[in-house]
Amino acid sequence: VYLKRRMRRIVLPYYAALAFAIVLPQTLVVLMRLLGGEASWQPWPSAADLFTHVTFTHLFFVDHWDGINGSLWTMSLEMQLYLLFPLLVIARHRWGLRALAIAVAAAVTFRIGVAVAIEGPRFPNEFLWAASGIGRLMEFAAGMWAATLVFRARRELGRLGVAGLVALVIGSYLAATAGWQ
Repeated sequence: VYLKRRMRRIVLPYYAALAFAIVLPQTLVVLMRLLGGEASWQPWPSAADLFTHVTFTHLFFVDHWDGINGSLWTMSLEMQLYLLFPLLVIARHRWGLRALAIAVAAAVTFRIGVAVAIEGPRFPNEFLWAASGIGRLMEFAAGMWAATLVFRARRELGRLGVAGLVALVIGSYLAATAGWQ
C-alpha cells in the first residue's frame, strides 16, 4: 500500500515534468518561427537519457544525471529514499533507535569513503555519490530519529512543549546557517 501510494504520487507528476521538459523547448522553437523570429532546434534527449530518467536511475550516471533537466536529479534521490524508508521502519521497530544510529553511522562512513575514493572533479563525481540514497541516509535517518523522539515526548511536553522544541530546532538551524550567506 505504501509503495503503491508513493508511486502514484511521484511517478505520474515526474513523467509529466519529463515530457514538459522535452516538449516545451521544441514547442517554443515552432512558436518563435511561426511568429517570424529565429530559434534553434533543441537537441532531443538520447535514448540513455530517456531510459535512466524514466527508471529514476539517472543520478547513478555522470553522463545522464542532468541530461534532460538538471533539477530532476532530486527525483532519483526521492525514489531511493522511498525504497529505503520501509527498511528503516522495520529496522527501527526491530532494534529501536539503535538501528537509526547505525544507519547514520553507515551513511557518514559512506560519505567519508566517497570523499577519499572518488577521483576527478568533486562536482559532479563526488556530488552524485553523496546525493544518493545511502549518501543522504544520514539526514533521512536523523529526521526519523527526531520524529521518534518528538512523538515520545509530546505526551509529556504537551502542545506548548512540542512547539518549543520545533522552535528550538528551527532556531538552531537558522543560527548554524547564518554565516553561510
